[in-house]
Amino acid sequence: MVIDEYRDINRELFFNDIIPRYRPCVFRGLCSAWPLVKKGRESSHGFAQYLLESSAGHHADVVDIFYAPPGADGRMHYNDAMNGFNFNKLKVPFSHCLERLLLAQRENPSPLIYMGSTPTEDLLPRLKHENPMTLLGNSIKPRLWLGGKTLVQPHYDVSDNIAVVVAGRRRFTLFPPDQIGNLYVGPIDVTPAGQPMSLVPINNPDLQKFPRYADAQKNKVVVELEPGDAIFIPSLWWHGVEGLESFNGLVNYWWKSAALANEDPYAALIHGVLTISSLPEAERRAWKVFFDHYVFQEAGHPLDHLPESARGVLSTMTPELQQIIRSYLYARMGIK
Repeated sequence: MVIDEYRDINRELFFNDIIPRYRPCVFRGLCSAWPLVKKGRESSHGFAQYLLESSAGHHADVVDIFYAPPGADGRMHYNDAMNGFNFNKLKVPFSHCLERLLLAQRENPSPLIYMGSTPTEDLLPRLKHENPMTLLGNSIKPRLWLGGKTLVQPHYDVSDNIAVVVAGRRRFTLFPPDQIGNLYVGPIDVTPAGQPMSLVPINNPDLQKFPRYADAQKNKVVVELEPGDAIFIPSLWWHGVEGLESFNGLVNYWWKSAALANEDPYAALIHGVLTISSLPEAERRAWKVFFDHYVFQEAGHPLDHLPESARGVLSTMTPELQQIIRSYLYARMGIK
C-alpha cells in the first residue's frame, strides 16, 4: 500500500478532498516554520529550553510519564501475565521529565522514558499561538509527546488525528481497520491509554506464532517523518509509532468529524459485548442483520418509506434527539 504525500495543502482541500477518502496521508514540511520545529532541528537541549520557556514559569507542573529500566528495548508492551504492562506510570514535574530525557541520551542502554498525550493549553500556553495548526479550527487543542527510542505497538484512536514531528524522527506503521483480525490484538479492557494494541512485534514478527500477520503485512504502509512533517491518520486506522532518535518530540491533534462528536462509539461496542456476544450463534446472526439494517444502513435509510416527521429515533440527528435517545437508554438500563 502506498501513502499519499502532499507538499502544498490548505484547509479547504483537507476537509473537502482528503478527509472523505478515509486514508492516511503525509504533509511534508507542513509545520517547518514553527519555532518549536526550528528548535528541534537545532538541538535537543535548545528544544527542551524552548518548552521550559513556554511553560510560563510553571516548571513544577506535574506530567505523566511511562518508565521502564534498561532492557525493555524501548518497546511498550504487556507484561507476561497480560494483566498489566512492562512499564510503570509515574507523575513527575515537567522540568524533571525533560532533564531525564536529555540525560538518557548519554546512557547505553537507556531506560524507556515516554511522555504521551499531554495537553498543552495550561502546561505550555504559548505553544499553540506560536505554532499554529492551519488545517484545523482554533478549538482543537494540541497535545505534546516526548520520548527516546520508543516503540508504541499498533493501536487505533476513535478520533481523527494529525500528528506533527517536532524533534527527531518517527516511523509510522499503519494498517486499515479491516486488518483487526490479523493483528492479534491484546485484551480490550487492559490498555495503556484506552485502546488495545497489537501483540505482534512490528520490527521482528514471529509468523509461526502469529501466522495471520502475514496478511496484515500485505496491507501495511510504513512512512518516516522528519521535523516539520505531519501525518493524517483517520479514526480506527491502526498505527504503530517508533522514535528513531535518542530524543523525539511530537505534537498531535484529535478531533471527531461527526456533528455529535461527544458520543462514544467505543462504548457502544463494549455494550454490544455485554448484551450480544454471549447469545446463541443464530441469535447473534439475527442481531447482526438488525445492526446492518438500522445502524450501518447498508441498504440505505431503513425508514426512507416514511416521512421525516415519522422516523422517530431514526430522524436526522440533532442535539434534542440525542438527549431523547440518551434518556430512553438510561431508562432501559435502569440508570436514573
